Amino acid sequence: MPIPTASQPTAANRLRYIAALEDMLAKRTRLTIAVAILAFLAGIAFTFIIGAPPVTYDPTAVCGVH
Repeated sequence: MPIPTASQPTAANRLRYIAALEDMLAKRTRLTIAVAILAFLAGIAFTFIIGAPPVTYDPTAVCGVH
């Protein structure tokens, strides 16, 4: 009769393993959605920054020279 060297897989162990995989997938999905939302918002902010009119530098306004 062979002596088992490791615990034999049971239905309960398989269910726990599958539940752990589902939890990891749920966390990864939430992280992916959060990163996508942040990237979208950063893209909008970048668009507004790039699309803003340029700030002109007027040395007479800074130095008070007329």
